[in-house]
Amino acid sequence: MPAQKKKTKRQLQAEKAQAKLKATQEGRYILAAREDTEPLRDSPKESTFSPADGTESFSLSCTRVDKTEADDVRWAYQLVKTNMIEFYRQSEMGWADKRKQQEMKEAGTFYLIARCQKEPVAFASFQFDFEDDFAVLYCYEIQLVPEARNKGLGAHVMQVLGALAQRAKMQKVVLTVFKKNEKARAFFKRDDIGFVFDDNSPTDADYEILSKPVTPLP
Repeated sequence: MPAQKKKTKRQLQAEKAQAKLKATQEGRYILAAREDTEPLRDSPKESTFSPADGTESFSLSCTRVDKTEADDVRWAYQLVKTNMIEFYRQSEMGWADKRKQQEMKEAGTFYLIARCQKEPVAFASFQFDFEDDFAVLYCYEIQLVPEARNKGLGAHVMQVLGALAQRAKMQKVVLTVFKKNEKARAFFKRDDIGFVFDDNSPTDADYEILSKPVTPLP
C-alpha cells in the first residue's frame, strides 16, 4: 500500500479552521453560507434597482468566485486599481498587482455585480467568516464606475449585502476603509447606510474597521 502524501501546513490549517467552524452553530451557518454559490437567486427585490429619476435600470447578480466569469473578476480588479491605487500607495500596505489579484481570487469570495444594459458598472466582493467570535459578512470591496455614482446604486448594494447577511444568519456586516478616503467614510456612516466605528478597529493604523449589526432572519 503506497504511503499517504503528507499534508501541507496550509491544508492542516484549513482543516483546523473547518473543525472550529463545525463546533459552533454560528460556524455551521458560515459553512452553509459558503456553500450557496448563487445567494441572490430567487430574490427579485434585491436583483434590480432603478434610480428615482427612472432613466436607467440596473440588474444585480451574486456568485461565488469559482462560479464567477473570469472576465468579470478581471474587470473588478481593474476597477479597484483605477479607483484605489493612490490610496493604497499612500498606505503602509502599498500596492502590489499580484497580491491584489490573488486576494480577489481567494476561495470563498463572492462577487455581487451590478450591470446596466448588460455592462458591469459596480461590484462588491465579500466573504462569510468569523471575526472576533462573530459570524460576519466581511465586505472587502465596493466599487462603482464614475457614471454609476450618485444614483443610489451604492446604497442599494450595501442594502443587498445586509439582506444576504440576514438570510445567512450572520451577526454583523464588517468592512475596512482607508482613513484618507474621506468620501467613502462619509458614505458608510450615513444614517441610511448605518455603519459605525467597530470596537476592534485599531487606533494607530491608516485604516479603520466599520461594522453594522444584523438581526438574523428566523
